[in-house]
Amino acid sequence: MSFVTYSCRTCGAGIDVQPDNLLTICEYCGDIHPAKDIGEVPVHIVPSRSRDEVIAAVNQRMAQDRDMRGVRYEIGSAEGVYVPIYVNHAYVRGRWEGYKTRRQNKTTIKEPRSGAIDQRGDFPVPARKHAHEFGLAQLGRVLFRCQPVPFRTLDWKSIALPVLAVDMDESEADALLSDNLIDLIGEQIRAAHSLDGITRFEADRWIQSRFILLYPLWTVIYTYRGGSYRVAVEGGTPSVLAAMEPVFLSQRIGRFLATIGLTVTAGLIWYGSWWVLFVAAHDSDEMGKLFIGVIVAILAAMTGAWHMAGKMVASVNVEGIADAQMDGLKGQTAKLKALWRRLK
Repeated sequence: MSFVTYSCRTCGAGIDVQPDNLLTICEYCGDIHPAKDIGEVPVHIVPSRSRDEVIAAVNQRMAQDRDMRGVRYEIGSAEGVYVPIYVNHAYVRGRWEGYKTRRQNKTTIKEPRSGAIDQRGDFPVPARKHAHEFGLAQLGRVLFRCQPVPFRTLDWKSIALPVLAVDMDESEADALLSDNLIDLIGEQIRAAHSLDGITRFEADRWIQSRFILLYPLWTVIYTYRGGSYRVAVEGGTPSVLAAMEPVFLSQRIGRFLATIGLTVTAGLIWYGSWWVLFVAAHDSDEMGKLFIGVIVAILAAMTGAWHMAGKMVASVNVEGIADAQMDGLKGQTAKLKALWRRLK
């Protein structure tokens, strides 16, 4: 990767920056060097906690994890960076149309729903076109736990970390924000009104203010029996966002047994339902429902077996924050409820 070197206007130190970096902060004195592409966008920061506090957060998380509790590991390295994020205070207004399905007299009915969109809030988008840092996806869930402060009000030397490049200008941030708003507000509407689908979504947005937020993201490397594993930590609190863990023998055995159990379950469902479907059920409608239910149950069991088989051969587990796990559980529960409503 090529770099351009120039002198800081405040302390005179040499600064190496990428040619497409729109915001440079001197790593020695903390002076801000913005490019004209981002205009007068203010810079705020969530100050990072110390390296020792970040490592303590990792150790605490390991002590509370049922798989890692009591495991002897060694911390290899801990490095932090500031991730740049555009925080847009926007006003969104428009209308949406959708539907909710229900069963009535053996018929599926789509009930239309509609409503207005009238929201104000802070909507973050990454200030990097290619952001693949480990743990960055989970960072959005904790972004507003800490209060950002204007960059120039702090002593940079006490919180200094490298700052990742800002390679997205304001026009690109506007386009990304528009795309994200459709997904974000659309999901909020679906959840709030228990919709099965949205057929129309029209909204205008007005950005009332914007600033660049520098949020601390740490990567901690630990070793266990010759293997190296990463842990992503947000440095504002600090707390663990995502962690790689070794796969232990007991876990492999459990997944192997689960794979066998789910495969056998799929076979038993088909075998046990044969008599019900083709001997006991005489009503064609009831037979159709039972057949669909059996197919769904078999597919669910086989999907679970396939998933467990894939995890059985994996050498690393990746666990996210508890909020992400709960969101995933709620999402699966909602899908199962929707499927049950269709079968009823």
